[in-house]
Amino acid sequence: MLKVLGQSPTPIAQLPNRRPTQAPLTMYYLDEMGFDYNLTLRDYQINAIKAVETHIKQGQNKMLIEMATGTGKTKTAIAMIYR
Repeated sequence: MLKVLGQSPTPIAQLPNRRPTQAPLTMYYLDEMGFDYNLTLRDYQINAIKAVETHIKQGQNKMLIEMATGTGKTKTAIAMIYR
């Protein structure tokens, strides 16, 4: 029986560390994929996305993007989701 009310969600840290079996294939496509969707990104936003993807390829699963106020953090995050 599934109990929803009064139940707290499982913290992410307690979930099993799963890696998709297609991760290397996905990373290959990311290398080939451009940034030509309907989001005009600045060079530093593209560099931030590429840096995150590089760290993912190296097996890291925790990263922090630090950008100054007004530099488009939300837009950068949306672009990463699109990719």
